[in-house]
Amino acid sequence: MAAKTDTEENDHIRAAFRSHGILPYPGVSAAVAAGARYYATNVYGPYILEAENSGTTNASAEPAWSVGLGDITPDNDVNFKCYHTGTLKRPIYIALFTGAPGEAGGGVEVAGGSYARAQLDPDDANWAAPVAGNATTSNLAPVTFPDPSADWGSVTHWAVMDAATGGTMRKYAALIVPAAIAPPSTNITFAAGALTYQEDN
Repeated sequence: MAAKTDTEENDHIRAAFRSHGILPYPGVSAAVAAGARYYATNVYGPYILEAENSGTTNASAEPAWSVGLGDITPDNDVNFKCYHTGTLKRPIYIALFTGAPGEAGGGVEVAGGSYARAQLDPDDANWAAPVAGNATTSNLAPVTFPDPSADWGSVTHWAVMDAATGGTMRKYAALIVPAAIAPPSTNITFAAGALTYQEDN
């Protein structure tokens, strides 16, 4: 069972006590702080637009938003990233580790040898709905990594990350059985149901 990182715990605490705080688009030529969140006023949908950096919006009109999960819309010198309302939905990436992460993140992630994190977004088709309020979810779709072109080492842990590289660790867990991955290994896959975590652990 996966455990939450400190960041995930803090996000849930903030969400539990936040009833307001998402503002309408601030208008033209408006100063925006990095991390500020808004909703669009020129398109209907469950979207949160988060400023990736501080700056000033354009001087003419609200932009035409790109509203795919994780899409970036430039607005003068501010980049807004699109998330979804409710529990903030970000693109999900599964990462592999040869050194154990912990509540503060860290650990030793696999690097080189054609390694890349595998993306499995938080869609109903990808993750099982909790049953009888148990807050447990698992992957409905397989999670597949590139074939290694060099030794990845002994993979001992996996984690949920919110970016393809860098970013923030949301969950982490040890593999039941560590896996030594090196060429000519192929089809490095977590089968459906193999990744399980619980929101309230």
